[in-house]
Amino acid sequence: MSPADIRAEGITLRLGGAEILKGVDLAVAPGEVVALLGPNGSGKSSLLRALAGMLPHGGRRAVPARLGYMPQDNGATGGALTVLEVALLGRLRHLGAVVAEEDLAIAAAALEEIGIAHLAERPLAALSGGQRQMAFLAQVLAGEPEAMLLDEPTSALDIRHGLHVLQLVRGAARARGLPVLVVLHDLNAAARCADRIAVMQEGRLRGCASPAAMLTPAMVEAVFGVVAEIRPARDGLPAVIPLEAVF
Repeated sequence: MSPADIRAEGITLRLGGAEILKGVDLAVAPGEVVALLGPNGSGKSSLLRALAGMLPHGGRRAVPARLGYMPQDNGATGGALTVLEVALLGRLRHLGAVVAEEDLAIAAAALEEIGIAHLAERPLAALSGGQRQMAFLAQVLAGEPEAMLLDEPTSALDIRHGLHVLQLVRGAARARGLPVLVVLHDLNAAARCADRIAVMQEGRLRGCASPAAMLTPAMVEAVFGVVAEIRPARDGLPAVIPLEAVF
């Protein structure tokens, strides 16, 4: 199958009588990483779940058939599984009564790619929150997805491992030609991993453009309620320095 976009066209969503998404239009091209930012309750995770087909919604969505979705909370997944078994679950559509050597090799390669091959035989319950997130990212990659929807994949990671995971995500998008939509809270991390930044506010898409175009003092104050200084970093990308919360 040739690469395809992730596309949302006029996506609306109501939950419990509340309007969560209000006509969201967004497209992510093959090989592109779009970071989805916004304050808590702005509709970021709901948009990902709607695109993944997990929530009934209005409007239209178009996603490739092999969609790699990583939710924000994987806590319900059985802790008795080993890390290798977690990665193998990404191959579920291929697995038979006996696990094929090819599937084992692909799962092991995903662990190697993420940098946690040394944890392959460890039970999930014995891992830190950050290590579990890396195991679930390996699961997504082991499924050989045609697109990825990632909900806060770095929330439990320290700064080094968080940057490492985002570099892997960007590398996978480039190498495999995948459209990737990733929810993040760290504005600086988003500036460094994403080709474009999409900003949600109260269920609407406020804008989607390059990091330099979206990360402005006016936007950060209007959307996040924070007075910030923004200057070019050594790599030329914007660096956000929060100064004061505004209420």
